[in-house]
Amino acid sequence: IPLKFTWVHFTLFGGRTLSTKVMGLRILLEATHGDDLELLCLFSSVAARSGNRGQSDYALSNETLHRVAAAEWVRRKGRCQVRSIGWGPWEAGMVTPSVRTHFEARGIPLISLKDGGRAFVREVGTGREGDVEVLLGAGPEDSVRSELGIFERQFVMTPSRFPFLESHRIRGRVVLPVVLAMEWFMSTARDLFPALEVASCEDVRVLKGVVLAWEEREEHFCMRCWEFERIGARTVVSLELLGKGGVRHYTARVTLVARSSNPGKPELPRASDEALHEGERAAAAYQCALFHGPHFQAIQALGPSSPVGLSGTLRGAGEMGWEDDSFVLDVPLIDGGLQMARVWGFERLGQATLPTRIGSFQLFQPGFIQGPVQAVLRVDAHDALRISSTVTWQDARGGLIAIMDGFEVHVTTEELTTST
Repeated sequence: IPLKFTWVHFTLFGGRTLSTKVMGLRILLEATHGDDLELLCLFSSVAARSGNRGQSDYALSNETLHRVAAAEWVRRKGRCQVRSIGWGPWEAGMVTPSVRTHFEARGIPLISLKDGGRAFVREVGTGREGDVEVLLGAGPEDSVRSELGIFERQFVMTPSRFPFLESHRIRGRVVLPVVLAMEWFMSTARDLFPALEVASCEDVRVLKGVVLAWEEREEHFCMRCWEFERIGARTVVSLELLGKGGVRHYTARVTLVARSSNPGKPELPRASDEALHEGERAAAAYQCALFHGPHFQAIQALGPSSPVGLSGTLRGAGEMGWEDDSFVLDVPLIDGGLQMARVWGFERLGQATLPTRIGSFQLFQPGFIQGPVQAVLRVDAHDALRISSTVTWQDARGGLIAIMDGFEVHVTTEELTTST
């Protein structure tokens, strides 16, 4: 994201198209440069990302809107909500009968006035802070997205936006939790297909852990959707999280289903040790095996570890002071189940571990969860370097919240270096 934008007077072919949007925006921004704006919303086009034959000037002018919006968001330091919406084609306005026929021939649906108005209100009213560039089309069957090929979303991380990460430090360095990366994967897929429901996140791979250095600077990440396919009633989205220089940090696939579907819930694994949970053991774990601070200390009580697993009582984000309730996941609650694997490895193997892969994470209750929550870690296999396990989360009434299969952690020396 550029921190400075230099205005250029466009005199090339197509300058009238460029000047209408770009120079008009310049005049408006100069007039409101010192104003304490609450909302700055620009209407761009999906052509900024996908391009369109014979419209290079139109694509350039709309992409310029995206870049200027990003620069304005940085300049205003998050005090103003900034959106640059890359709209797909509407059924009104510039779409004449002949243009409509052209879109229909290419299989591109048009955004209705009603749906477009609702999407606009939803985006400026409840959209996530920092999601400056947004692409909006004609719903979950929108073939505009398939023409894009690649969809990208920018994340800007600062201590003020992510204060809870102060509680996720290893040897003094803030480390991005794998569960937060999963949250970004699942929320991106949800926003791409708002009429569908996130069902699962599969094959999550930690390619290069992220160590944040934001005491010195902002951290910028790019979430890229590079493929999606429909398999029966399911939509599967492939995503990757990129850091500075295009470094790939995480990859995953997210599966979405129709909201009316009700997938069967698997049988819950059980740890063989049914001993009473001990709050003292949980407190001791945060003193030796775990590095997590107050906003991630989800474990309230632990039962003794057995050769096949560990059980515990957890609490959720709401009880730990997390205020943003727009998350798909209860991040610290899910992270608490991963922490149990680290405790088991510390006690049984005498080694510190960090997550490297998640085979499948199925979500049955999205959002923040009211505790207490019962979690069970079942160790499926392990050797001197790796532990593979299954983790389940159940609410106070016995309802299944989530289940994680193929969760792998590897022994680490925790000699971490910055990767961004």
